[in-house]
Amino acid sequence: MIKKYLVRTRALMVATILAFTSMACGAVTADDVASKGAAQEAADKEEEEQTLENTMNNSAFGTSSASDKEETVYVMTDANGTANEVVVSEWLKNTEGTKELNDATDLSDVKNVKGSGTYTENSDGTITWDAEGSDVYYQGKTDKSVPVEVKITYYLDGEEIAPEDIAGKSGKVKIRFDYTNNDYKTVDIAGKEEKIYTPYAMVSGAMLDTEHFSNVEVTNGKVVSEGNNYVVLGVALPGLKESLGIDDEDLDELEDKTGEALDIPDYVEITADATDFELDMTMTYASGNALSDLGFDNITDSLDLDDAEDKVTELTDGTTQLVDGSDELYDGTVTLQDGTDKLYDGSIELLDGSKALANGVLELQGGTKDLVEGTVKLKEGSSALLQGANALKDGTSQLATGAGTLKDGTSQLATGAGTLKDGTSQLATGAGTLKDGTGKLATGAGDLKAGADTLSAGANTLSQGASDLNTGVAEYTSGVSALATGIDDLDKGLKQVQDAVSGSSGSAASLAELAKSLNAAKTSVDSDLIDAIDKQLAAIASDSGYTGGTDYSGLENHLTALATQCENAYKGYFEAYCEEVYNAGRLSEGKEEGKAEGKAEGIEEGKKQAEEEAKKLTTNSTASSDVDPDAFDGLDDENEENGGSNSGAEEGTSTESSQESDSAATSTDETAGSSSDDQQSGDQTLSDQASNKVVDADIRLLSGEDAASKIAEIQNHDNYQNYVTYYNKYMALTQAASSVNSLLALEGGLEQLSEGLGKMYEGVTSSSSTTAQSMTALSTGIQQLVDGADELNAGAQKLVANNDTLTSGSSQLAAGASSLATGASTLDNGAAALASGASELNNGAGTLADGASKLDQGAGTLSDGANKLDQGAGTLVDGANKLDQGAGDLASGAQELDNGVQTLEDGSVKLNDGALTLYDGSVALSSGASDLSDGAYDLNEGAIKLMNGAKELADGLVKFDEEGISKIADIFDGDLEELNERLSAISDAASSSQSFGGAKDGTQTSVKYIIKTAGVSKK
Repeated sequence: MIKKYLVRTRALMVATILAFTSMACGAVTADDVASKGAAQEAADKEEEEQTLENTMNNSAFGTSSASDKEETVYVMTDANGTANEVVVSEWLKNTEGTKELNDATDLSDVKNVKGSGTYTENSDGTITWDAEGSDVYYQGKTDKSVPVEVKITYYLDGEEIAPEDIAGKSGKVKIRFDYTNNDYKTVDIAGKEEKIYTPYAMVSGAMLDTEHFSNVEVTNGKVVSEGNNYVVLGVALPGLKESLGIDDEDLDELEDKTGEALDIPDYVEITADATDFELDMTMTYASGNALSDLGFDNITDSLDLDDAEDKVTELTDGTTQLVDGSDELYDGTVTLQDGTDKLYDGSIELLDGSKALANGVLELQGGTKDLVEGTVKLKEGSSALLQGANALKDGTSQLATGAGTLKDGTSQLATGAGTLKDGTSQLATGAGTLKDGTGKLATGAGDLKAGADTLSAGANTLSQGASDLNTGVAEYTSGVSALATGIDDLDKGLKQVQDAVSGSSGSAASLAELAKSLNAAKTSVDSDLIDAIDKQLAAIASDSGYTGGTDYSGLENHLTALATQCENAYKGYFEAYCEEVYNAGRLSEGKEEGKAEGKAEGIEEGKKQAEEEAKKLTTNSTASSDVDPDAFDGLDDENEENGGSNSGAEEGTSTESSQESDSAATSTDETAGSSSDDQQSGDQTLSDQASNKVVDADIRLLSGEDAASKIAEIQNHDNYQNYVTYYNKYMALTQAASSVNSLLALEGGLEQLSEGLGKMYEGVTSSSSTTAQSMTALSTGIQQLVDGADELNAGAQKLVANNDTLTSGSSQLAAGASSLATGASTLDNGAAALASGASELNNGAGTLADGASKLDQGAGTLSDGANKLDQGAGTLVDGANKLDQGAGDLASGAQELDNGVQTLEDGSVKLNDGALTLYDGSVALSSGASDLSDGAYDLNEGAIKLMNGAKELADGLVKFDEEGISKIADIFDGDLEELNERLSAISDAASSSQSFGGAKDGTQTSVKYIIKTAGVSKK
């Protein structure tokens, strides 16, 4: 009987061992993995350590909720487990919410880690914290040794290796955790002194990166793969086998007899295949409160030896009854399961039916709602139909009356349409006649425009000629005055010579005086006149870039060549300018005819006018040798810059000749700019007059538009501006060439005169005497010169006398010609407007003729339609009478329909109310059926589990009754007293675990240790 009593004792011991060993094997929950997974994804080492610590806290037995003070001891070690630093975190629980908490501590560097409260040291060695009703959390350091230690050993491919050497290696790795429990007491067990160790539960763990580790296994623990890491936990109970007094042989014997493996581990091993070994850290959690947390504080109280036999007997009897009852329970649960299965099937059918009913009622309710809404609208429509039918009846009566009136009107319309047809025929005939007249008018206007163009061109030509004449007259009168002055001076001089010769007696004194006069005259000719001409020629040669030195025989040809280049340039720009004017004229619509002709005419007349003006300028300039030396300022500089070349290229011209003359034109740029104001004004006038022909020729292309502003705009462009510039340069160079010719001729005459004076001087001075015959001949020759000079002087004076009359007449002629040109231009513009208007009138007359013809056709169609309308009006009268009769019938039927729809509306409302009530009931039925189905399902599942459990209970009780008690008793050979003493001693050791950091007497303290090792990584 005593062996049967071992059942309870054995059960308690096995439960204790299983509780310790299951702390790691089943401790990692889904919440732990999720928390740990989030930390891994963050890849933060600090969070990873916190995750592992939290996982161990949840995996191991927690601290006692009844404790007043909880301690967490953090031990920081190297990679082998040798302690480097110990930090203790204390939690003082303020369960009563007092303002102060009294405590005792052995720690140094104490500081509050949550809050701002401080502490005061008391004389009795305690400290008092300023709590203010809250818990106090503080931390400190100590150099005490911890009661449990960890040693970590690393192996690579079966060989032990130092942690610093394994870093970065690859192969089969083993990490072994060995624990040393230094916390024990010596206790008398069955008359012998035995070591009883505080039952620390050691949980060691690590997080291994899947990038570096695979095939991970652990003894006495569990491996969880989550994301990119393996969470590895293992448990050990150092000192427990020694405290229980059993060894591995006892455990093996128990396994042989029970068939169940039972172990009390005192180490943890982690094995894995490593690639480039790297380990952040490991962590070991140690708790000495595991036995208390399992509820074994009073384990010895349950082992009452005096009451053992009675309790075992009761246990045996009860077991027999349980075996018998479990068979009956199983039979009943089978029957129950059959019934619940049928109940569940029926509830499913009921649920499906109730759902179908609810859906059907819902559709019914929707239909009745639509029916109500439809009948309401139908009622509204029937009422509207009734009103419309009554209104229709009134309208058809009026329609019948109006149809009669319409019939009378259509008859009159048919008669009027016939009259209209006759009028439109006459209109079409008149429009044709008008079209013929406007055509002739347009032709006449065109002829008038052509005549006005000719008149305008002639008037402009006359105005230009008159202006040129006026300019020539002015130049002519100026030249005549100068000529007269020169001849008068010559005449006076010759008379003085004549007087001198006549008064000479041929004496030596007279001859000397004559020689002196001749010498003075020659000196004056050489020094004053010839030198002055040479200076003018030298200035012209220098400014124009002439390279012939003082030989001016080639200067005229040089200037003529430059003038030719400028002529080509201005003609090219002039044609480009004409092209712009012509293109501007093309923008006007309806004026295509005559464009090419006008363009060619304008360009040709412009060229001809320019040539005529050039000829006049050449003729006029030939009469004078007085050339302004400043007219060619800058020619020399320009020629030097262009290397003396007379050819070049300039953008903006439209002809080859203008491009070839750019260099020469450039060399005359400052020449034109430095001419006298009168000359510039005259040149500008000539260029403007020369361009008038093309403007007049193309102005008609712009009729009806703002021609003046368009021409002004074009004249601001480069082509026109360059044309004026090069034209002025051309005129200046032509004048210069003519002046050079005159100056050279004058210089030749002066040179001959100088030579003659020299010979006369030599003749007078070489003879000692002059014969009377010689003097007479000389006097005769001088008289002849004087007579000729008198005649020239008299003619010149007559010319001068006619200057005023000639100037006045030419001015009046120029003014009249200008007025005529202005009037002709106005006439030309008016003729253009008339031509345009006549053309538009002709087009309008054509449109009118077409419209009149179409109107005549439409009037015929209208007449035919009016006749048909009259016939249709008669038919309308008949139909309106019938429609009026039908409208009366419709009004009667609409009244009956409106009454019936009202009845339908009332019934549909009642039907809808009933459908709503039915729907509410079907929903409640469906809900109840659903609850019934769920309950039936749960009941069926429970019945199945109950049946299975009853079967397992019956089998287990039989096996328990037959095998359990006897095998357990064999383990301890009936030595129950020693087991009881050991368990009591272990319980006492667990309960007496003291504070590590120090505590006040009477304080209930719980302590846990967290040992963190340093990581292993390549340096």
